[in-house]
Amino acid sequence: MMTLSRQPSVKEIAAAANIGIQTFYRSFKNRGAVFEALDRRAILDAAARLLSRKDGRETSVADIVRVADIERGIFYRCFKDKEAVFRELGAERQRILDAAERLYRLKRGESSHIHWKAIESIAYEAGLPVMTVLLHFEDQKAVFKALRERTQSLGSLAPEILRLYFDLDTISTSDAADFIKVLSDTFGSQLRLLHTRPLPPGTEIVRRRKPVHKTGT
Repeated sequence: MMTLSRQPSVKEIAAAANIGIQTFYRSFKNRGAVFEALDRRAILDAAARLLSRKDGRETSVADIVRVADIERGIFYRCFKDKEAVFRELGAERQRILDAAERLYRLKRGESSHIHWKAIESIAYEAGLPVMTVLLHFEDQKAVFKALRERTQSLGSLAPEILRLYFDLDTISTSDAADFIKVLSDTFGSQLRLLHTRPLPPGTEIVRRRKPVHKTGT
């Protein structure tokens, strides 16, 4: 990140962003938080560029620091290691796909050339800069292609997940709760597909009968 001879004040930052001071403090604790957010963004964007060219195992912290043009110490103030960066990039990618899915579900009755399919609309819905979305996906067609692939992949998992879900007698209540939480954290809004997608022919889901306790006469 470019080194400034003097960090701008909160007033200067707010004026440049055309917002009020109170609006600034609703988003950031102080000006230091602004620069930390900029450093994190620089690191994520640099890692995304590197991953578009080579495997994560071949990408080092030194590579990310070099492409982001920041000091190594700044990297470790923002992230524990490169795996933490990759995890956040993965979550960001899913955030973009979730945004595209919301737009599709809300606007699917409209014509195919309508603005909601534009990369700018997807970025706005995801709360991310357009350039960040374009680091993950080449264009809006690539976004919706990835969304279709994700939906198909989750649909193929539905039978096994439902077997586990209905066969609750084999696991404890706490394990069942943990299982559902993992599904929710992993699949997010896609979890509802598991309840609506029809199962393949021949799929059996058997509910275990609860034992009947006989009472004495």
